[in-house]
Amino acid sequence: MNKIETPRKMQPRKLIVEPTTRCNFSCRMCVKQSNGAQIPEGDMDDATFDALAPLFPHLESVIFTGIGEPLLCDNLESRISKARMAMTDESIRGFQTNGKLMSGKRALSLVRAGLNRVCVSVDASDPFLFNTLRSGGSLQDVEAALSALNQAREDVTDAGLEIGIEFVLMKKNMDQLPRVADWAGKQGVDFILVTHLTAYHQDIEQEQAFMDNSAEGLALFEDYRKKAAVLGLDIGRYQNAAWKFHKTREDEKICNLVRDMKEDALSQ
Repeated sequence: MNKIETPRKMQPRKLIVEPTTRCNFSCRMCVKQSNGAQIPEGDMDDATFDALAPLFPHLESVIFTGIGEPLLCDNLESRISKARMAMTDESIRGFQTNGKLMSGKRALSLVRAGLNRVCVSVDASDPFLFNTLRSGGSLQDVEAALSALNQAREDVTDAGLEIGIEFVLMKKNMDQLPRVADWAGKQGVDFILVTHLTAYHQDIEQEQAFMDNSAEGLALFEDYRKKAAVLGLDIGRYQNAAWKFHKTREDEKICNLVRDMKEDALSQ
């Protein structure tokens, strides 16, 4: 009689850890500034973080970023260090920051702790527009942060640190993108992420560079909504189903249907 092997328990490959919801900026496009957000401010406690420890050996990446500014956390280095000790050499330990608090000393301590990827928010290379978009910061702060990170990378050569910036695209700064790319190259940046503005409230909806929906897109969605209803499924549950690691059979059916819808949209 053949021995039946029990499948190993599935483990996530990527993990996002939110150290804090506190932030030292008040960016207009942030969900925290939207009407009625009521997001409580606080930090992740040690018990919650320690409960994640069994996952680290299985991870390809852990990103210490959420709604808040991770550099406000005094214990960020110790948590990055714990993750590094348990993860493989090829794994990623990173976070996104506004850069305001990235001093030379802090950059060095983070890289020594195991940080090997960091992304700084930059939405304009024009100082005045930058100050308008990122309330609380300045382009000089970002340049100082990138300089500090570059120096830390030179000091800890085996860290393999990758430095990047993220640009939130909107009507107000569309013409800035090529200028920011040129500016970023001069700052020693390795990569640039460009993201589309999410309008969390109507006051900034007019700033979206591209409309989220079109008549054709809405018609396609309605067609698949009806297909889902025939199967007894609610396609509106997709966001909830997609974020689950352990999906029910119904969740899987919803996700498969949305995958088909995306492929249909791409083919058109």
